[in-house]
Amino acid sequence: MMPEEREKGRRPVLRELTFASDEFDNAKYSEVARFARLREMGLVEANFKLRPDCFSDLVTSPDELTHGFGGDVEQLSFDPEGGVLFGVYAWNAEIKKGNKKALKLLCKYFIVYNNLEDQPADYAKLYLEKVGKFASYPYFRSQFAILTSAAGLTLPPLPALAERMD
Repeated sequence: MMPEEREKGRRPVLRELTFASDEFDNAKYSEVARFARLREMGLVEANFKLRPDCFSDLVTSPDELTHGFGGDVEQLSFDPEGGVLFGVYAWNAEIKKGNKKALKLLCKYFIVYNNLEDQPADYAKLYLEKVGKFASYPYFRSQFAILTSAAGLTLPPLPALAERMD
């Protein structure tokens, strides 16, 4: 059950559980982490775009480029009886020269964990949001390297992920 917050005279409003929530129970999260088993993961969508008019900038003007990347859970579902947790993690990276997007990559990965029968749904979902990030990122990082290389570009790799411990 998700944490609730009551507003005066209104029905409960559901709040999303986070690691910083007052209601967060580390023992429940640890149990989900102990039981979860990565069953499947794979690429379900990839979209790579390189503007030909920006190609020479990517090769000759690396100091004038702005790099960015990010990712987030796009879909998430949990079957507590079957113990299956499913999600789609979407990653994107782009390189800009001024206001022009010279290069953009979007990849989506499905992730399936099992062995989670009767675990609390909010903790299972929190687990996928955190661990799915680290499970899928190396595949995205590799895809970025492969596609930019196939385009004839020699670019530095995307950075490694770092996570603050709560």
